[in-house]
Amino acid sequence: MIAYKMRIVDLVNGKLKNDEMGGVILSTPFGESKEARILGTIIDSYRNPENTYGSVTIDDGTATVRLKGWADKVQLLDKFKEGEIVDIVGRVG
Repeated sequence: MIAYKMRIVDLVNGKLKNDEMGGVILSTPFGESKEARILGTIIDSYRNPENTYGSVTIDDGTATVRLKGWADKVQLLDKFKEGEIVDIVGRVG
């Protein structure tokens, strides 16, 4: 499937449904996709004390969304800093 470029508000207001393979599909006015592409500014980040969970919050002026990482994926979030503009492609869920 295609990762559609969208505003965060469209991502947040989209409808999630299960596909026949047990995954999740996001349905928006632009089509259906398992992935979304958003552009925004990092406004917050979090790591738990055990460093087994982390998140960054992205704002594009229409809404906010939190990107999450668990276990070995937490280190991927370390390269992002608050105030940076990022272009993110990720799975919806």
